[in-house]
Amino acid sequence: GSTEKVSRDSLLKTSLKPSEYEHTSLRSAALASSNEVRSLDLSTSEDLKCKNIMCEKIDEVCVCKLARFLVQNPFPNLESLNLSGNSVEVLPEPIFDVQSLTELNLSYNKLVQLPNSFER
Repeated sequence: GSTEKVSRDSLLKTSLKPSEYEHTSLRSAALASSNEVRSLDLSTSEDLKCKNIMCEKIDEVCVCKLARFLVQNPFPNLESLNLSGNSVEVLPEPIFDVQSLTELNLSYNKLVQLPNSFER
């Protein structure tokens, strides 16, 4: 039989590829199949800045954008959500509707209030 040689470099390149289950932008997560999204890293993300000219938080981090995104794109297998470093003051309720969420990083934010549904 023939033996296929696998070089150490090709093995490392294969194992170090970013996972299709990890996303670092709302756009890449929205384009993926909702069942495949396991991790969403939005730390210091420009994606959370509001672009709605009617919003009082235009060009600032606005949780209404994240809330809308989570309602429109339910991720039944989302396990990890990183919102660190965004100066978030209030968490949107839809975060707590993600039943599979086991890790929520809120470090380096300016939380002043938690949603009423925060019972976990």
